[in-house]
Amino acid sequence: MVLFRHLCYPFAIALAALVVVDSMEAERLAQAAAEMQSLAGSTRMAWAALLERLSLAWYSGARDLASAYDGVAAAALAASSRANTAAAGLAALGVLQVVAVGWAARWQPATLAWHLNLLGGVAFAVGIAAPMLTVVAHAEVPVLGEVILRYEAKSILSTVGDLVGGGNLLLAGLIGAFSILLPALKTLLVAIAVGPVGAAAHRRCIAVLHAIGKWSMADVFVVAVLVAYLAAGKDVYSSAHLGPGLYAFAAYCVLSMCAALCAQGSRP
Repeated sequence: MVLFRHLCYPFAIALAALVVVDSMEAERLAQAAAEMQSLAGSTRMAWAALLERLSLAWYSGARDLASAYDGVAAAALAASSRANTAAAGLAALGVLQVVAVGWAARWQPATLAWHLNLLGGVAFAVGIAAPMLTVVAHAEVPVLGEVILRYEAKSILSTVGDLVGGGNLLLAGLIGAFSILLPALKTLLVAIAVGPVGAAAHRRCIAVLHAIGKWSMADVFVVAVLVAYLAAGKDVYSSAHLGPGLYAFAAYCVLSMCAALCAQGSRP
């Protein structure tokens, strides 16, 4: 049990890295597949299919394009499956760690706060880096069939970067402040409060946590606004898919709240 408690975090960091890397790779490959099925890609496929019929299958351009698309789509599905498996393993590892630490420490608030805060930090890193929402817009075009008009996958970090690049500095600042800076500050304050510090430092950290407590749901609100922003303009020809970043960020919000509550009750 003691060995598991110490080895949990290296494994958690490794799994978190796999979730981010594989989910980003899956979205990159899915973006490539969507480009193959875009208006330009579908037009190219239609011309290749026409030439293939006119050449009595001597020309294999359409078959080669279809094979390339199938390969990219299969690779995207495999990367997504790996990311989901790593995410499930990370969630199970986190639950086992909380139970193991709580049982060994007899559910002492300071110990629980420390480990919940560490697990929350891992979830936070995944939540801001991994794709959070994917929006796909498609339409049926005569002769060409179903065409992908838009494919967009966003994480919190990439959204902030795009907003800055587009000149939307106010919105970028709000999302960055409430979804990145404020959660990082809360994690740091909890770590200091339950660390080997004096009573005065502990009280100051708790006081600051109380002061920013009114914004404790702001990060959740910002993510909700972000999802609505990315999904805006949907119609019957579009769809949205939630990514691992959203679930990881939601897990961070729960872990952070529990860690803050334990930290506040860790000392008389």
